[in-house]
Amino acid sequence: MSHRRFLNLVLRRNNGPYSVSQLETSNLFYESAAAARKNNETKQASRSMEEEVPELRSPPAPTTMKLQPFRSNDHDTIKGAPLLGAFGETKILCADDLGYTGVYDATSHAFQAMPRMNAPKGPVHVVLPIPRTAAHAAVEAAAARGSYSDSDTADVFEAVFPRFDGDHAESVHVMDLAPRCPFPFEVLSFIRGAWVWRPLPPPPFVHDHPPEPRRVLRDLEHKATWVSSVAVDGSKIFVSPSSTAQEDEVDGTYCFDTVTQEWGREGDWAMPFVGKAELVPEHGVWLGFSRCRPHHLCAISSLHPPNNKVEQQWWTDRDPPDGWSLIDLNLVNLGSGRFCTAKFFDARVPSNHGDAGDIVTVFTGVEVLCSYDGAGRLGIQMVKHKSVRVTNLDIKCVL
Repeated sequence: MSHRRFLNLVLRRNNGPYSVSQLETSNLFYESAAAARKNNETKQASRSMEEEVPELRSPPAPTTMKLQPFRSNDHDTIKGAPLLGAFGETKILCADDLGYTGVYDATSHAFQAMPRMNAPKGPVHVVLPIPRTAAHAAVEAAAARGSYSDSDTADVFEAVFPRFDGDHAESVHVMDLAPRCPFPFEVLSFIRGAWVWRPLPPPPFVHDHPPEPRRVLRDLEHKATWVSSVAVDGSKIFVSPSSTAQEDEVDGTYCFDTVTQEWGREGDWAMPFVGKAELVPEHGVWLGFSRCRPHHLCAISSLHPPNNKVEQQWWTDRDPPDGWSLIDLNLVNLGSGRFCTAKFFDARVPSNHGDAGDIVTVFTGVEVLCSYDGAGRLGIQMVKHKSVRVTNLDIKCVL
């Protein structure tokens, strides 16, 4: 599997149109892990993040993307927040605050209109592409005709997906982590030659009324969410409730089977991540930011106990300068064991590299390496490559 050449940066200044800027991932990686290790050994341990991370001199020029596929005159419609999510390497799933959707291709700069969601989603959401299988197609076809036989799977699959290639080989699940609408969980599927949004049952611990936020929404541990951790394993979606949900005596980890479309409780353990964890298919481990501040990267080797032991924090970032407050995190899977972390800081005090109130985004390339010792135990290593930062670029999302 090759790694991606570009990061998609979705930008928006004030309430103007969205734009997409593509950052070459070569800015974040050395030629090899060995070269990265050698560079890390020569760095001065006393240097701060501000001194160590250079400013990206010429951020890539953005291309304007008009995120208004359609507007309704119905003022009684429930309004949400703009939704953005990866739909393949170069495509971005978009939705406006009324739930009208489309897919933007950052390479061809083309915009394809999609159907409207059953309900718009809030600002705290997750987009989960899931590979389509014969089982998915057979179940959907069975629901349409009212019967199903295992022997029919191949025929049904071919009938429902006559063109099982490209993006049609995936469905996209969207979950509102702080639901304020009647349909917080939906799936976009390509069925019988057309894209269709279908509502799905929400996690069983999600109540009809969302929790009230206790602090600023963007403060990571205090978002008014029901779901804290999300991970995908094949055709199954795993979620762990947030501390807010746990105050209502809800704990454990739950699993949604995208084939049967049913929820089940996996156990009384919780995933250690905040937000969405990413699978490293080359090594069979899940990587994500730790729930605990300062949110170092951590990994688990399985989503099923007792094998889901959290590995040691094998890479810790440098502390930000005094007065820099972490306000958001992104983790992007670039393929071949390579990832990009994007950390957003509010620089509340002036410094040699910025003014008070600046929003500083630090991008870092990291590589996951695994090996087995003589006893067959899995060892995980994290190799830090390069870091760059940008200031006040109005980044809304990194995909």
